[in-house]
Amino acid sequence: MKFTKEAVLEKCIGFVDAQVWPLTHQLNPIAWLSNFSENETDYALCLLNSFVYYSEAMVNKMLRAAYQDLLIAEFGHAGTQATAILSHFDKRMCITHVTGELPNATDSGHLFARKARQVLGVPESKILYPQQAIAKLACHDVDYIIFVDDFLGSGKQFSNTWTRPYNVGMDLSFELFSERSGAKFYYIPLVATEDGIENLNELCPHVKICSANVLPSRYSVFDQNTIIWPEYLKDGASNFVKTASERAGYGNGEGFAGFGFQIAFSHGVPDATLPLFWSEENGWKPLIRRS
Repeated sequence: MKFTKEAVLEKCIGFVDAQVWPLTHQLNPIAWLSNFSENETDYALCLLNSFVYYSEAMVNKMLRAAYQDLLIAEFGHAGTQATAILSHFDKRMCITHVTGELPNATDSGHLFARKARQVLGVPESKILYPQQAIAKLACHDVDYIIFVDDFLGSGKQFSNTWTRPYNVGMDLSFELFSERSGAKFYYIPLVATEDGIENLNELCPHVKICSANVLPSRYSVFDQNTIIWPEYLKDGASNFVKTASERAGYGNGEGFAGFGFQIAFSHGVPDATLPLFWSEENGWKPLIRRS
């Protein structure tokens, strides 16, 4: 299928009118398309057509849905026994967040910890930093730990959080407690890649992953079986991404771990998203800026 510029832009304008996309000063498809030559237009339109933006309202609904799925899967739909177990869960749970390889104040997990209170109604006393959650485990004050996050890519950030030693009088990790205690651990990323889920199932087998949306590898522009490029563009797609990315200041343009996805959230853009969408190097006009 060949996309026309008019049709793709009409769809983008429709998203803005429906308040799914923000106004053009935040997400500007016309300025972004101006980065490309006439020979590259078909490729750029395919990328723009496949781009997915999750508004704040969508993010909140996805978080709520993933949390509800967790509760239903663990405690059933109804009944006296399920109600009693759920009551025990409410008393003995806490929510924490995933931190980067070098934890810092910009980690998206901080935002989602707040959303646990605002969207899920979890009391603030049960929303903890990872080190505080470890301390609660050490004192046998909690039985259920829930990690919240926006995006599960390779799984490296979570596995780092999982295995990192936190000093609570002695060095302890979530991994250690998963092997030595009866505590249960859950991870709620809004969006997860199939590769990331597979990696964590192997690296962190005691963690149950409950994602609102799973991205198969075929949604990557680099996958051999990608659905992003129509047949008539597949042969030249790799060269297009490489040459356009060089102009945008990002070498081969693969981005983090070579995922090559096309997604953004209202609060930021994952590392796994193609740099072509967010680069501002060399005068490149971004479709969306990284927050």
